[in-house]
Amino acid sequence: MEIKLNKDSISYYSKVLCIEFSQEETAENIVPDTLPDIATVVDADAMAVLRGKDISDGRLTVNGMVFGYILYRSEEGELRRMPVQLPFSAHWDNSSISQNSRSTVKLTVSSFEGRIINSRKLLLRAEVAVSAEIFHMVTCEYTSGAECEQLELLKETINFSHICAVGERTFNISEDLQLPAGKPQIDSVLKYRAKLCCNEVKAVGSRLVVKGNAALCVIYKAGDGGEFCSADFTIPFSQIYDTDCSNEITAAEAVLMLTGIYLDANETTAEPTSSIKIEIGAVAQFCAWSESQINCLCDAYSTQNEVTMILGSSKLNESKSGAARDEIISLVINTQPSAKGVTDVYTYLGKQRMENGACVWPLSAKVLYEGEDEKMISASGGAEIRTATEAGTHVSAEIGEISGKIISGGIELRIPVKYSIVIEEEIGFATPEELSVDEDCVKDISRQPSIVVIKTDGCTSLWSMAKQFNTTISAINEANPGVCCSIPEKGELLLIAKKR
Repeated sequence: MEIKLNKDSISYYSKVLCIEFSQEETAENIVPDTLPDIATVVDADAMAVLRGKDISDGRLTVNGMVFGYILYRSEEGELRRMPVQLPFSAHWDNSSISQNSRSTVKLTVSSFEGRIINSRKLLLRAEVAVSAEIFHMVTCEYTSGAECEQLELLKETINFSHICAVGERTFNISEDLQLPAGKPQIDSVLKYRAKLCCNEVKAVGSRLVVKGNAALCVIYKAGDGGEFCSADFTIPFSQIYDTDCSNEITAAEAVLMLTGIYLDANETTAEPTSSIKIEIGAVAQFCAWSESQINCLCDAYSTQNEVTMILGSSKLNESKSGAARDEIISLVINTQPSAKGVTDVYTYLGKQRMENGACVWPLSAKVLYEGEDEKMISASGGAEIRTATEAGTHVSAEIGEISGKIISGGIELRIPVKYSIVIEEEIGFATPEELSVDEDCVKDISRQPSIVVIKTDGCTSLWSMAKQFNTTISAINEANPGVCCSIPEKGELLLIAKKR
């Protein structure tokens, strides 16, 4: 007699790809007619903007823009700025990608430089590190029970953490800012840089609330005396995203990316000002986790008849957010001539690689400083950051707010790094696909002793004992009231009676 099996399933998002690659763009840039000839390039700085992403069967396409500034000294010795843009389109081909996939994408500038071809032309080169994660909705089916009263059934409870929601929300930040007290007015902006920082992602029911700030750094020439200054601003923001998660959300993360940026200090009036208008386009890409529990049938037998069972294998892709780690990297950049004052400090983080059980990122740092001759000078240095990792974990790194101080012969940088960790592993289990009872084959227990005394080995479960001696767990518990766990401790004596 074939037994009807009760089936159940659970659906969740599984990460099928974790992509890391670099996209290099080069272009020749002509100096506008309104700007003087280039004598030397002082500084080249850029930030990456995500313009869009497209997923089709077998391909992920990422479109972006590198917004950069070239600071150069003219033949007359004047420091001038030249804004530049490098559009790019990068793609990754993989058969695991489908049009129903969901993704998170992060772009970071790994390097940016401008080389002089001649006094009216520059060769620009930008390298962008692209990090993407691809998720699929998967369904795990399993057998939860059987409709047969004469069978003894063993069920297993499996608890696992999984991704319950992947989505994104675009938003805008628009602020009118004022220079901090004591800062001289702006005559002209040399360059600016913005970075989106996520401070907290918390769940309120099925909603995610992300709180963060836009960190803005503006380098400018002052209106009184022409000195070079910097001003830092922190613009807080909060966004709400409605997920389709029906379970309680236990953890969540957000990947924030710029989608556009515009800054205006005195573009229209050309008069010194203390006011700055900033407009930022952004996208928050969310990933949320929840805890689920499944109760699956994993074994069955009959004390009276022979049972035939065909087991099938099932798997759950567990994913959970691990504890973040923080450290501070110290880096000394040599300066020649000696620095009189630090105007700007920034870093570029390269593509991640694995090396001897550790995640490693190349780090390049640049400083823009005022020399003893009061001229603006730049210097650079490099290092590697690394953190140990284990199999089944994915680690990402984020650079925090950098500080720099002048020391003898150079500038010492303190670079905070935050490592975010996600742990992933596969949980495999067996569950019956077919189950039948042979009613014509009755077990012969006439030669089985009425009672058996066994000494436990600390490994064998009550279920295995009951199945071996053709009895039930309840019968063993009834004969041994002191037994209170599924696997008795080693050395216990148990009475096992024949089931009548």
